[in-house]
Amino acid sequence: MAEKKKDFSEIKVAIKLDSPMFECFMRELNGAVKRGLTKVFSEEFEDAEITAKIKITLPTYEEPEQVIDDYSGERVTRMRPYKAPHVEHKITVNLKQKSETSGDFILQKHELMEIDGEFIAVPVTQAQMSIREFLTNE
Repeated sequence: MAEKKKDFSEIKVAIKLDSPMFECFMRELNGAVKRGLTKVFSEEFEDAEITAKIKITLPTYEEPEQVIDDYSGERVTRMRPYKAPHVEHKITVNLKQKSETSGDFILQKHELMEIDGEFIAVPVTQAQMSIREFLTNE
């Protein structure tokens, strides 16, 4: 959301997070935290990861300046270079949504064996006689 930029041309501005220069950034960051927290609290998403990135550069500009020439004593205009702080920000909210399915399958009466490099579930052979087999074998 683009907003009207404040005019700082006639005032000194401290370059720190609680200065007016970062009001927009802090407002947007607070909004991102609230949006992420709302989505996690409502259980729409598992978690919210918020990344805030600030990029600071110092491009060089030139400003005309009136000075007295050392040799002629006359007033002259020259261009004075200066570095101006340029601050950009980017806020990203990544919401992680959990999607899960589950199931269960057990081959309880099978033994896992490796045969020719493959894993095969082989039925377990009866090592014990059942009571019925015992009584019929007598």
